[in-house]
Amino acid sequence: MNKEDTKRLTKELLKEWQRTHYQEYCDFSDLMHNRDGKGFDVVFAEACMMIPRFEKELVLYLKNDRSEGIEDLETMLKEEGIISKLSLHFFAQLPDSNVPAMLCWLFFGRSFECMVEYGEEMIRNPKLNFLLRRLARVNIKVIINRSISIKARTEADWVKFVEELDEIGETPTVTASVVSKFKSLPTDTKATMKETSEKKPITGKQKKRRTLEELLPNGDEYLFDSIDEHVNLRQSGRDLAMLYLVLDKGRAMVRTTVTEFHAALVVRYKDKKNIEIPGHRWIQGALKDYLEPTEYRQKSILTFERPEHIVDYNELRERLNVADYMYSY
Repeated sequence: MNKEDTKRLTKELLKEWQRTHYQEYCDFSDLMHNRDGKGFDVVFAEACMMIPRFEKELVLYLKNDRSEGIEDLETMLKEEGIISKLSLHFFAQLPDSNVPAMLCWLFFGRSFECMVEYGEEMIRNPKLNFLLRRLARVNIKVIINRSISIKARTEADWVKFVEELDEIGETPTVTASVVSKFKSLPTDTKATMKETSEKKPITGKQKKRRTLEELLPNGDEYLFDSIDEHVNLRQSGRDLAMLYLVLDKGRAMVRTTVTEFHAALVVRYKDKKNIEIPGHRWIQGALKDYLEPTEYRQKSILTFERPEHIVDYNELRERLNVADYMYSY
């Protein structure tokens, strides 16, 4: 192997980095699911550091009320050598660089889904001007179609994505509209996607959110004290996703969405200065990661059942004694 070969960035190298830097990868994935967009701010800062011209070009793109695609931005980045610079930063392994984790997340994480989710949230945000919300809509279509063209996702993947978000109360209407136009879909699936795209979002004031006590109808002082103790010590999106998983799988919690569960936690701990509940997208993203099918010793299991996660799951399940609070649906 010559020197040039050792510096060629491959999926195998990325996979090996992910395996040996698993905590760092998970932290970055968690950051990208932050509902206030902190992760995207980090990626933007990295891009501007490598390609200073990118900041001005992006601002002009956002201000141009005729912007449609991102081809010009992509061309500019390629001309400025973004690929070689990303490779250089990956191999440099600088301690404050997010590039290795970012590249792994783009290839192996929920990168396309997360970008689309953030676009849907931008569209629903009344504080953003029309141009930004319009561009978010355009970019959702670009992201979905690009993911399919490079074979990173299939049309079936995006149908499943719409169904999953709709089930947890986060109906992605724009995404559903794009998916409904896929030519290869069966007629009934197209009709379902079209119906989903036409759903009107319910405003926050109209939603009746249940408290944690209502979500855990058989809960007693011991259970709630145990939950309080857990949340007081562990408040990351992954920690709260594990809590949701234990309560849900143990059937101690009634059927609910991540959004409602998150809202119940926010209400319960709003006066606790030492407790800061992260945005629900952190919990939602971590939960989807935990429920992702994987293989272990030639068996198909869910990610949370892997050795590195199942110990935490079982310990929390025993600490809460969820079997004592089972609820019949």
